[in-house]
Amino acid sequence: TYDEIFDIDHPVFSWLYRASHHWPGVVDLIPRMKAHLRATQDGKSSIPWTDETTCGRTILNGEEDQVDFGTTFKELFCVAASELAESTQEPLERLGVLFESIMFTGTIDRGQKKKSGSRGDNLSNAEHGQLHSSFGRGQLLFLVRQASRQDALRLQAGGFSFAALTNIVPSLAHSMEVSPNELSIQLHQIQRNLSSESMLAPGVHLACYVLRPKVHGRWDVLINRGNKNLLPSVHLTQSSLSSWQTDIVKELDNMTASECYLYLQDRKSHAESQEETFLAELDDAISSLAGQIDHPLFQEARFLARPFSIPCQTSGSTPNRQKATVMMFRVIADAHYSSPLSGRFEFGSSRLFRAQQHVYPRSPDHGAFARQVHLQFAGLAEAKTSTSLKSGQSSPIRLSSLSAASPTASSIGQSEQQEPRSRESQATMADAQSLSKKPTFGNKAHGFFGGIHVQREVSVDINEVQDHPEPGRDIELSPCGAHSEVSVAPADIDTFADELMMLMMEERRQQCAKRQSSS
Repeated sequence: TYDEIFDIDHPVFSWLYRASHHWPGVVDLIPRMKAHLRATQDGKSSIPWTDETTCGRTILNGEEDQVDFGTTFKELFCVAASELAESTQEPLERLGVLFESIMFTGTIDRGQKKKSGSRGDNLSNAEHGQLHSSFGRGQLLFLVRQASRQDALRLQAGGFSFAALTNIVPSLAHSMEVSPNELSIQLHQIQRNLSSESMLAPGVHLACYVLRPKVHGRWDVLINRGNKNLLPSVHLTQSSLSSWQTDIVKELDNMTASECYLYLQDRKSHAESQEETFLAELDDAISSLAGQIDHPLFQEARFLARPFSIPCQTSGSTPNRQKATVMMFRVIADAHYSSPLSGRFEFGSSRLFRAQQHVYPRSPDHGAFARQVHLQFAGLAEAKTSTSLKSGQSSPIRLSSLSAASPTASSIGQSEQQEPRSRESQATMADAQSLSKKPTFGNKAHGFFGGIHVQREVSVDINEVQDHPEPGRDIELSPCGAHSEVSVAPADIDTFADELMMLMMEERRQQCAKRQSSS
């Protein structure tokens, strides 16, 4: 079915997206991934395709391997990216990041005449399992980055050249068997995405979080068409809110947008000058946000007075002291709501949107993700290699592409739950599944958990010290030297998108329970 096709809403795509934004957490595992793939393929194919009898797992020496194809596909992606970096003579860390879109290839059959078939022909093709040409026979993932002048000179010295899109689109489209217009749109979209600012400015913002349910328990969220990691938002003020301003905002909690209008208008009529100015700014911000969305759905959105601190644009010598605070309107749209929205926004994958909130510059989640990757992949190669050596198997592989066909969601792995989990119950993407299964390969204790992961962290506390301390005050000394700690690798910290998702799912559950009890 349509939902079984590997797309940007699949959890594996979110993993690939995060891995491409932190290649240093993956690059050391590339040799292990190659060894694991070499051992897995058993000399038959560079890709261990599975059938229904193995339930998405591979078979090696008569034993069922507890690694589903989701893990294998991640390895294929990383190894293919490594080979692409080698071909461009660039380190993997500088290769680029995964673009938030997948392009179908092979949508135009060179052997067929370019004419539309009859309805009977289309039905006959469907009966024989032939998909419509818009689905294509392959999928293309883009790794993109903005090349500097020095990068361009180095690539040109290595035998590469740069050309205008109008000069290369026709030949590329022909080789990819896609329409030139479709390819041109995709490349221009990538170009606009690289040149636009993808983070909010410091200060206080008002935003709107609109969810729309999809089939199979998936969700879409309303996002900025140009920057898909941003919500519809407006800037309220540059500085943080004072205590009396925060008190006014709290009074709007759980009000709909239309109720906020009425409340602000009534309060402005008998407010003092300073308070009246803030009320007017708040009223204008809500009106501006409603104008951006330009849809009656916004009037039903309820305000959440809880402020969220999110990453923002940084400048100057103190980037860590700059922050953006966002207050939300939230609403769940009907699944069949097809009224047109503003051209500035569109509905996109909620799962990918939540993953995007972890990949900003200097994100602490990069370290957590690297530890998750190590736990998932570090032990696979050794266990597989030891099993292969016992049976005398040895077969080289070379991965120049991920696959010859588009993998489906059923073969890649099980989809995650649509609701994000709390920090206490949250586990890694694949570890949560692998920990619940009994390993059956190699050195079970060492291979399964991936050995010992050593990490170095440096924490610097900056305190202001008076030039002339008060008489009689002693200076407190802190212990110096190296120390070690043993702990469980932490999961990602919940972002504002995770917390909003959990809040809205809980509110939806309570509403459903209330309707059932009343009926």
